[in-house]
Amino acid sequence: MMSRIVRDVSRLTFPLFAMFGFYLVAHGHLTPGGGFQGGAIIASSIAMIMVAYGIYGLKEKLLSISELAGLFSFLILVYFGSHFAHSAVEEWFKLPVVGPNAGHLISAGVIPLMSIAVGFEVACGISIIVIAMRKGD
Repeated sequence: MMSRIVRDVSRLTFPLFAMFGFYLVAHGHLTPGGGFQGGAIIASSIAMIMVAYGIYGLKEKLLSISELAGLFSFLILVYFGSHFAHSAVEEWFKLPVVGPNAGHLISAGVIPLMSIAVGFEVACGISIIVIAMRKGD
């Protein structure tokens, strides 16, 4: 466990770093960045908390299951492709799917969902790697 200053600063900056990572994941189809970059930032914020407070509260098995869930959701989205996104937006949300409207979430099809799946998988995967490296101390 680190000093009180390190713990306090990491506790204050963790929400900012995590929020920026979630922002990159959510807007990856509109701006540079995306699932991988956002997931890496989220994992870095989790690693900062692990270094400051220790790894006692994190469950490695839960992170492994979450990583597999992100990977399988990405593979399912790849398999079903744009047909899934088109029908989901029309049927579930009752929104019309229109042509390419720059800056609109709906016009991106399945890409935002894939970005979220990749971000989730990368954040959990890098966190597992950090836990494994930290256990070697």
